[in-house]
Amino acid sequence: MKNIRSWKFRIYPTKKQEEHLQNYLYECKNLWNYLLDYTQKYYEITRHFPTRSKLYELTKNKTQLFSQVAQNVAERILRALNGVISRKKRGIRVGFPRFKPIDRIKSFTYPQKGFCLEEKLRLSEIGGIQIKKHRNIKGKPKTLTIKRMSSGKWFAIFTSKHIIAPKHNNSPKVGIDLGIEYFAYLSNGLSIPNPKYLKKG
Repeated sequence: MKNIRSWKFRIYPTKKQEEHLQNYLYECKNLWNYLLDYTQKYYEITRHFPTRSKLYELTKNKTQLFSQVAQNVAERILRALNGVISRKKRGIRVGFPRFKPIDRIKSFTYPQKGFCLEEKLRLSEIGGIQIKKHRNIKGKPKTLTIKRMSSGKWFAIFTSKHIIAPKHNNSPKVGIDLGIEYFAYLSNGLSIPNPKYLKKG
């Protein structure tokens, strides 16, 4: 059975690297607002939302972001629009997603490529960042989200898929019959006394 799990680590960017990370948040904000403005105007004319491929195309040459980070912003727009459609189908009155100021953008995501975790966390176009890797990640990291907390601390959040072997109980099978005088009777002849927690309480 495959399990998806998140792994959160503190990172310590240099002052110059922090400027790069802050700039990425700023660029994500600008791209979100640009794509949302295009979507609103497109909807007013066609009464339809733009396609994923069209939003992906709009991310090109519009920002200094790594390409996959920019595409992830487009994905966030699409998820927000799908939420609008879903709520409207349920009869809920809802408007368009909102334009965002810089303080509403706290993270950006590498959905597949652009990062590598070794002794340091290496980000495309930013370089190696010190990371406190206090445990090993199970499975291969699939995505990476860089997040700035309100405290000013930076964190790297990975997701990975790893296989969990199901646990097998090799004990003999037994039937259980719940009772009143006894809590349970087992098919092997044993019985479990009634603990009478309510009476004791």
